Amino acid sequence: MDSDSEITVLIIDEHPEVCGLLARGLEALPGFRVLDHTTNPLLAAELAHQYSPQIIVTDFKRSGTFRGSALRW
Repeated sequence: MDSDSEITVLIIDEHPEVCGLLARGLEALPGFRVLDHTTNPLLAAELAHQYSPQIIVTDFKRSGTFRGSALRW
């Protein structure tokens, strides 16, 4: 599959282990390319703007700093 037909993904989660697991799992599937992953919601906003992924996978908590930062961007 060429890179033009791949589905591009950005992963954002406060747990680095989750980011890594999701990235490896998606990369193992044909047709998916993980552009990057991060635990930092503000960096994620920059990466989303830079890469323009087709899909952003994230986990917003009901409360706490992560949710607040993510909602701002």
